[in-house]
Amino acid sequence: MKEKEYILRIKNLSKSYRNSKVLQQVSIDLEPGKIYGLIGQNGAGKTTLMRLITGIAFPEEGKIELFGQEGGSLLEERKRIGAMIEYPSIIPYMNAGENIRYYQTLRGIPGTGLEEELLKLVGLRDTSEKPARNFSLGMKQRLGIAIALIGNPDFLILDEPINGLDPLGVIEIRELVQRLCEERLMTVLISSHNLPELYQTATDYIIIHKGKLLRTITHMELEENCKHHILIECLEPERLIQVLEMRLHTNQYKVMPDKSVRLYDYLDEKVTVAKVLFEEGVVVTNFSVQGVCMPLALFIKKPVLVVGIYYAISILSSQLLILARNSKVFDKIYSLTPFGGKYLFMTLKTEAGSLCKGLIVSLMFIVIIIGISMWMFRKAEIK
Repeated sequence: MKEKEYILRIKNLSKSYRNSKVLQQVSIDLEPGKIYGLIGQNGAGKTTLMRLITGIAFPEEGKIELFGQEGGSLLEERKRIGAMIEYPSIIPYMNAGENIRYYQTLRGIPGTGLEEELLKLVGLRDTSEKPARNFSLGMKQRLGIAIALIGNPDFLILDEPINGLDPLGVIEIRELVQRLCEERLMTVLISSHNLPELYQTATDYIIIHKGKLLRTITHMELEENCKHHILIECLEPERLIQVLEMRLHTNQYKVMPDKSVRLYDYLDEKVTVAKVLFEEGVVVTNFSVQGVCMPLALFIKKPVLVVGIYYAISILSSQLLILARNSKVFDKIYSLTPFGGKYLFMTLKTEAGSLCKGLIVSLMFIVIIIGISMWMFRKAEIK
């Protein structure tokens, strides 16, 4: 049996800056011909990971293997990598073609007409003699990608190439990346904190959070996790499947490794499903509707609980304000503020003064609510 081929293998990679752990025991495997989306919040360690792969920085511990080689062979194998990390490395007073020729010479790559081919590929052939400093952000990103493609790399690394682009620019970069993967069989690692955008580009996802690898997931698995369904767990899964097919006449279900069943049908007829299962004597231990939006599915354990508590606090605080509005409690709260009883509204008994006091107390409650919500959000994060 042929051994599986990998473009990149990373094992237990760690990196610190000024005694602060940026990456902690990260291990990933990248297969050829795929687009990998590296997802994480700002400061999660995405750029650091890319810098380690390309040799710009060095790990404190762990192992990097490129194209089946490691150790002293990495220097040679890194010539097969094209990268645009942090920002496009363009020379502002040169035009697009001159930038390509400059970096071609710098890397010692022979041949003529390379700039014409690359500029056509990224859609910059008609920029003429326009200096790069006058390019739009999207044009600069595309020129940066063209520079990364010098030497026809097998592995392309792009650090947030769609960051700050308008919708049209995002579409152009997305189509370019997909075309490179399909036409040149290039493996691409592209980072972003915007999962919905990468969702339309990547075939696989690597989720990194606070320097730790949370999970790797394929596009199909992500869709599966986000798809709404009725989750059914019971003592006799074989019997459950029989009832679904014979009584409910549906094959829109999937049996999971833990023997639970995801039913994608009858989402609006849960009572009917529960009634049929009861009549057939299926002992159900769990019956719930599941499936959440992508960002919450990947980062939050109990998003519904967090949102529910947030709104409960919001409603409660607003009701308390209404009750306190015409009572001594309101004046007591107001007197505790920096302005209370001392400054602007000390002598105001008018409706305008009362309104201003109401705004101050309301702002206090809003700050408290936001603080509590952020605390709950952090508590709900996957460790």
